[in-house]
Amino acid sequence: MNEKAKSRTLGQMTSDLDDRISEDERRRILASLRGPTSWVGSMIPELEEIEGKRIPLRDIVFGYMVKENPTDDEIEGALSLASVLEEKTKGLEDSISTGEITRREAYRYEEEIKGLLKAVDALRHLRGDAMEVKAKARAAEVGDTRRWLEFVKKIR
Repeated sequence: MNEKAKSRTLGQMTSDLDDRISEDERRRILASLRGPTSWVGSMIPELEEIEGKRIPLRDIVFGYMVKENPTDDEIEGALSLASVLEEKTKGLEDSISTGEITRREAYRYEEEIKGLLKAVDALRHLRGDAMEVKAKARAAEVGDTRRWLEFVKKIR
């Protein structure tokens, strides 16, 4: 391939990234995110905007990971951050699923989601089984509270 053809091909690829994403591409990207290890090989974002603030996510996650004996408050903080990150991934998935976005944006969101999922996994598995037991207990507590609130609403 001569230089002119290569240049045209590279230029075409760049403009293709600026095209709107097709439904097939949406499905392919979303399917790639649903695997249990879709984030393998991805990097946790160095900085991430959470609730309007840019935080050093990679450093925060690493700080939790190297902590030998995290306190209950630290574990709760890690689980809380993981929940916030999961919500952010859902919003990004919604943007891929229904948004009027370009291929470039969709691929950027895909990589961001994978990095966030890697952070969520790291935060949820800080201390193996002990952490999982506490997370399940917390989830059960939240579920109980929700059911109680629904019950109170029904009897009013």
